[in-house]
Amino acid sequence: MNDRQIQLVQQTFRTIEKDTPAVGTLFYHRMFEIDPSLQSLFKGDIRQQASMLLTSIGMAVKSLSAGDTLTAAMHDLGSRHIGYGVQPTDYDTFSAALMWTLEQSLADEWTPEVHQAWITTFETIRIGMKRATQ
Repeated sequence: MNDRQIQLVQQTFRTIEKDTPAVGTLFYHRMFEIDPSLQSLFKGDIRQQASMLLTSIGMAVKSLSAGDTLTAAMHDLGSRHIGYGVQPTDYDTFSAALMWTLEQSLADEWTPEVHQAWITTFETIRIGMKRATQ
C-alpha cells in the first residue's frame, strides 16, 4: 500500500466509525444474503458481533503503515477464526460483503480511488488471515 491509499482508508474509516452499529449490521445482513450458511458461525447478538468486527477492522486500519505489526495481528486473527469454523473461501464472501457495505455507507465518498485503496487493504488483511490456515 502506498501512503495515499493508507490516508484514504483511514479517512473513510472515520466516517464509518460514526455509525458502527448500523454499518456492522448492514455488513452481516449482506454477508448472510450472499451465503446464508455462514449464519451458523454466529451464535450471539449480531449487534455485538458488528461492534467487534468494526473494532478489528479499525485496529487493522490504524496499523496499515506498520506492516509487520499488521501482519502478525492478522495472522493471530486468522488463527482464531479457524477455531470458529471459518473456511478459506469464506474470506471471499466476507470481502464482497464488506466492499458492498463500504460503498453503501460511504455514498459520495466512495470514489474509484477509495474503492481501490480498500481493495488493497482487504487483500492485505485477507492474505494475513489466510496464512494462518496454511
